[in-house]
Amino acid sequence: MSMTVTNIVDIAAEPDVVWAVLADLPATPWWLPGVVAARVDGDVRVCSMADGQEIHERIGDVSPERRSYRFEHLRVPLPVQQSHGTFTVSAGPVAGTSRVVLQTMFVPRGVGMRSGGYVAGT
Repeated sequence: MSMTVTNIVDIAAEPDVVWAVLADLPATPWWLPGVVAARVDGDVRVCSMADGQEIHERIGDVSPERRSYRFEHLRVPLPVQQSHGTFTVSAGPVAGTSRVVLQTMFVPRGVGMRSGGYVAGT
């Protein structure tokens, strides 16, 4: 059974300014709590978490015109599989603001199926 989680945040900044921050993939620690470092190797972003674990995600369909990109979790310390989603920045409800939408889809996995603290997201 697939599940979808949608997070929406309105920000008091122009969409192009917000997009510039989200599209700067190695700068993820600036805006994502718990991430202490991030690097990009080809199309894979690796985020190092404060607890020492890592999240590996393939980034694709990057579109400055639509101000969006897709991600697919390759390695994530959660009991999920087939985890993927999108980040999108659009004009907010008030002039001069932005709306950021993070939509994540995944299939829950039983804790007993975890190995080494990580679950492959393919």
